[in-house]
Amino acid sequence: MTLKKIKALLLGLLLLSFSLLADKPIKLELKKVVEVGVDIDDFMFYSIDSVCEDDGANFYVLDRKAYKVHKFSPEGKRLLSFGNKGQGPGDYAYPHYICVTEDKKLVVCEDMAFVSLFDLEGKFLKRIRLANGLELRYISSNLYYAWTWKKKSKQQVLLDNKGKIIKTFFEVSKDAFSVGAPDETGRMVMISFFTDEYTPALLFSSYKQQAALGMGNRYEILIINHNGEVTAAGKRDVKPAKIQAKEIDYFKNEINSRGNLHDSSKKKFIKKIPNYKNYFDKILVSGKYVFVFRIKEDITDEKTLIPVDIFTLQGKFLGTAKIKNQPIFISDKYAYFSETMDENLLLVKYVIRVTV
Repeated sequence: MTLKKIKALLLGLLLLSFSLLADKPIKLELKKVVEVGVDIDDFMFYSIDSVCEDDGANFYVLDRKAYKVHKFSPEGKRLLSFGNKGQGPGDYAYPHYICVTEDKKLVVCEDMAFVSLFDLEGKFLKRIRLANGLELRYISSNLYYAWTWKKKSKQQVLLDNKGKIIKTFFEVSKDAFSVGAPDETGRMVMISFFTDEYTPALLFSSYKQQAALGMGNRYEILIINHNGEVTAAGKRDVKPAKIQAKEIDYFKNEINSRGNLHDSSKKKFIKKIPNYKNYFDKILVSGKYVFVFRIKEDITDEKTLIPVDIFTLQGKFLGTAKIKNQPIFISDKYAYFSETMDENLLLVKYVIRVTV
């Protein structure tokens, strides 16, 4: 083979490698079908923190600030509301996540320790205490997700229904988001500062006993089943995006504007601004796909679209779409978004379609 042919072959292989690394376009269509939150019986949301569906396409919304779960028909008619702040039967103090179980119960998970089960008409059934994890999530009747503190990090764990840790996954060092600094009394404490764009985050999503987890600064998504077994992994051999100079200024301004941070803490957090962004800051599992919401190319521009990498549940990368906002929840057929209109908080339901 001549030198000229060898050079041509190497150039072809190089171009092929670049094409494999590049985003493959994929079509993601959204069609609005339901909007709730205004003009319905003087009802309003104070917050929209978690959404789920049952098999009849009724959907449920957790309003953490109101300590309520609201049930809506597929067409958006409010059917019932239940819940109160507290620690008695049927109450919750720190609710953050809801889902419908495989045996048609509604689960309300709290930030710390407690999981409450209701029937789909809001009747309280029982409460479980799982003391080994924070930000609990239900996967199956004998499997829960959480994260837990270690000496110098926090780590993703799976718990059984007694609260025993049965499996561990990714972990994030405390140094990535905390500094030692004086509080308002002068006492040295660990102070934390988080930003989706560069603070490594432990991410998780589940739907119908299928779940996915990962860490924002490492492009590897682990897909697990209801037994906690890793069934597939979604990976991309791409480099993280470099933080632009104007984005560094944006982060500095954000840090300096925090009134609850001591000046010495602000200086330390500014020094912690890295050279590169995280890959992504959210994962959502649906009935067919894993949606990975990447960090925007320009975080200083609100109009910049969010790239969404889409994988099959078997870990195959299908391509990248772009979207204006991140949804809260995606089911087999629908995507649910929190939106505002005239200062009112709305939940908007779209039919979602992915075309490869």
